[in-house]
Amino acid sequence: MKTYLRKKPPNILLSTIYRIGSFLPFSPLKKFKFFAQLEWIFWRLAREQLNSLIPQNENLYTNKTIDFLKNNVDKDDKVLDLGCDTGVMSYLLSPYCKSIIGVDYNKELISDAKLKYKEINNLTFELGIIPDIFENNFEYYDLIICSHIIEHIDDYETLLKQLKKYGKKIFIEVPDFDSYDLNSAKKKLNIEPTYRDDDHLREFDRAFLLNFFNKNNFKIIKEEYKDCVMRFLVEC
Repeated sequence: MKTYLRKKPPNILLSTIYRIGSFLPFSPLKKFKFFAQLEWIFWRLAREQLNSLIPQNENLYTNKTIDFLKNNVDKDDKVLDLGCDTGVMSYLLSPYCKSIIGVDYNKELISDAKLKYKEINNLTFELGIIPDIFENNFEYYDLIICSHIIEHIDDYETLLKQLKKYGKKIFIEVPDFDSYDLNSAKKKLNIEPTYRDDDHLREFDRAFLLNFFNKNNFKIIKEEYKDCVMRFLVEC
């Protein structure tokens, strides 16, 4: 039987850019820093275009988060989704729990979510600022969702410790610093990391978060390192 090796078509644009970059008259360190920053810029631009091409409820990362959570949520559970953004995660998780409330500081997003998901009986949305929302008589929850929240908050330690008073379990998802080999190289070269978004205040590596959970008596029920993010389900 004959076998064939598929040959990639040439890409003149990328080949030209590569050759130009190879001959730039800078030191290897300067070129590494420059191209490592560009890597993030083009990654981010590509992600933004992808988000406009795929419906929110079919988003690869959101659905993988739901897959991670759905078998650890009971039909009688009350869920709080902090920083719910457009509300799509709250919506996708609603079939698996008794009730879910999504909270976000963005008035427009909350208004849109209330209108879009008004037919979902066990799903509500409220306007609120983390961590001030707990002053508004929020009750105890079986699960609190913190998906891409703590990297935006200056005092994340106080927030997570505070959540122990209001939830049985907490789901935490953040970008995975260790999923990029360039980040490991930056550590060795003492180069400041590239924060994944302008409003990210910090980046977390795996060892740091695991140590934080252990030091503060959070019991890890489930963990996952995929899709360039870290996912943890912890018991308070």
